[in-house]
Amino acid sequence: MTKKIPLTHFLALILTIFLLIIVFANLKAIKFNCLNAVDFGIYQQALYELSAPSSYNPYLTIRDLHIFSDHFEPILLILSPLVSLTNYHPSALIIFEWFILVFFIFLNGKLRSKLRQSSYTELILIAFITLFTKGFLTALVFPVHPAFWSIIAGTFLTYFLIKDNFIGIFFSCCSILLFRETYVFGVMTLSLFFLFKKEFKRFLILLILGVLYFLWVYKLRFIFFPKPLDYADVYLRGFFEEPLVFLKNLFFAFDYLNFLKIFGPVTLIIVYLNNRTYLKNLIPILFFLAPLFAIHILTNKFYFQYPPQFLAFFLSYIFFHPNLSDLLLTKKLAILIILLLTLTSSSIYTKWIKLLIFDSSPKCTISKEKEIRTQELISTLNQINLTQTIATTGGIVPQIMKPNLQIYQFHQFSKPLPNYDYLLLEKNNSGDIFPKTSDQINTIIKNCSSLENSPILDNDFYILIKGPIPYSCLGEK
Repeated sequence: MTKKIPLTHFLALILTIFLLIIVFANLKAIKFNCLNAVDFGIYQQALYELSAPSSYNPYLTIRDLHIFSDHFEPILLILSPLVSLTNYHPSALIIFEWFILVFFIFLNGKLRSKLRQSSYTELILIAFITLFTKGFLTALVFPVHPAFWSIIAGTFLTYFLIKDNFIGIFFSCCSILLFRETYVFGVMTLSLFFLFKKEFKRFLILLILGVLYFLWVYKLRFIFFPKPLDYADVYLRGFFEEPLVFLKNLFFAFDYLNFLKIFGPVTLIIVYLNNRTYLKNLIPILFFLAPLFAIHILTNKFYFQYPPQFLAFFLSYIFFHPNLSDLLLTKKLAILIILLLTLTSSSIYTKWIKLLIFDSSPKCTISKEKEIRTQELISTLNQINLTQTIATTGGIVPQIMKPNLQIYQFHQFSKPLPNYDYLLLEKNNSGDIFPKTSDQINTIIKNCSSLENSPILDNDFYILIKGPIPYSCLGEK
């Protein structure tokens, strides 16, 4: 007589498969140049340069900025030694971000058990909701970002707000500031929550923390770190100059459908689990998130890496709810939630499965021949002096990146140079060459090869030309 496998064990196995699809699909994407230098190569170069620092604020050739003159994310400095321990392998960053996702699931299960009696079924439910929340998956499609890593700090902050543990709240606020400078606005508005509760000591402590950090990030930082990028000016200049026109344009341009797909299922769960006693725990979370929502609504940015910094709070709020298992009691509701989560996330898993199993991707070519040619290219590049400059397309960047490499993704963020020592191009759409097209690459090959610069490597996937390569032969941006 065969012993039946418990349903919870079977579901755990299925969810583990989906969890593995995420990491192995992204590892394959790295291997075959399916991820662009923007943003993976930017943070990759930042971590590599910080791990063997010649400067406390290294210049990134991929971004044309000093790293701490862009977003202020000191967590990069803390984590940078890890990349040297993994011999600067790009896959290590993919695995690290995947571990953040896994840890988020088990951390929420563990903290829930500290708040109230918990069960294995609820851990399965936590894993399912996490793995099929579209906003988490969009970030994992576009790795690697400190904003995603901050979901752990967001979970702890939610937990301590529910526990009303101010020491935990304070240190969670301190830790979350390491991941993104905009979190400082959340800290300041959270202080107002305690002001309304007439808890003046808590109000003052968080307000002082917020004000001091705000002064450092938005004022004093620019004394020490050169060439700051003012994102408020980049994205919100129109709002400050002509607010009514800006808001009118935003109203028509805002991606309502994407917003609904990201926050709709989570909102439905929160509404269903409505419990007046527990609902009060949502109020400080909303105080914290309110300015972040305002910023992202005004900039129309709820895609790729941005949603997790909101969803971590809402998901943890749901996962700590005393009636979490009630989601399974009403059959129609359970089916509705499962449908909403799977339908909104299915397109992402479909792309991953096509990439992983069927070697199919619109962004890159996947073949054994390409793998061999890529290794040949890497061996050739290893002979190049690190002081020499390389102009390149974006897909190959994550594979060839190493500390002190003078690499420039032309016609993207990189600073144009009058001449480059080498030109590396991905041919026939073999990698993610955004923002270029295959026809444009062919034109560049024709223009730059006609300058009597003979290729030192040329095959169906790559061409590497030794310069000098004038910027003019690369054509218009």
